[in-house]
Order: sequence, then structure tokens, then C-alpha cells
Amino acid sequence: QVFVALLWMADDFIQYTLMQIVFILVFESTSVMQRLRTFKMLNAMGTKPYGIQVFRSKAWVEVSTADLLPGDMLELTATRAPPPPKDGAAPTAEEDKFAPDIVPCDCVIIRGEAVANEASLTGESAPQMKDALSVEDRALEL
Repeated sequence: QVFVALLWMADDFIQYTLMQIVFILVFESTSVMQRLRTFKMLNAMGTKPYGIQVFRSKAWVEVSTADLLPGDMLELTATRAPPPPKDGAAPTAEEDKFAPDIVPCDCVIIRGEAVANEASLTGESAPQMKDALSVEDRALEL
């Protein structure tokens, strides 16, 4: 398009050429801005890392979900609650990290039950009930 604009300019259509170049620059800049805004929105949709109890080196330690490794044993409890905000104040960074019902990894339930929302994986809208491994399957090396 710029080459065509230069040809028009060679034929003494300078106003037309300048207007065409301005339109090209405006169009391209709005496309870039829209793309940047979309990437920013997609990055904000991801799950933020938070602390979770993991069994490593024969002890339970708190590790960020971003640092989970294959073979880690996780502890998820429904009784753990985030600390309440103090006097209506905004949540602190510690409270922002709390999300015990979201596990951003594949897991095998050894004991207990869970309700898993697999909509992003399978497209199913209804959450699925997950049960622990049977006694025979627990003999597998985890």
C-alpha cells in the first residue's frame, strides 16, 4: 500500500497520498493496540500461584503451586479458611494467594473425595465427583 501511495504522489496527488498513509498508520496502530489488550486480558485469566502443603523430604512443607513437581503429595482440606480481613481493610497479599479449591495440576486422590470442574479440559458444564483410589490400586508406586 505504501508503494501505491508513492505512485500516487508521483502523479501529483499529494493530499490523497498523505491521507492514505495516515489511514494506514491509524489502522495498523489500532490493530496492534487491540492485540496487546487481548494478550493482557488472556494473561490475567490464568490461575495465580498460591501456597499449598506438599510432602517432600519426609515432611510437610508449604510450596507455591508454581513449584509443584511430578510425584508431589498434596494436602487439600475443606476446613482451612483464609484469615478474615482486618476491619474492612483490603485483602493483604497473603489473603490474595489463598485458593484451596483450585489445583493447577493433575492429581491422584489417595484418600477422600473431591468435586472437579473439568470444563476447561473436557467442555462438560457439570462438575464431576472424584473418589480415592481403591485399596488394590494403592499398591502402585506413586
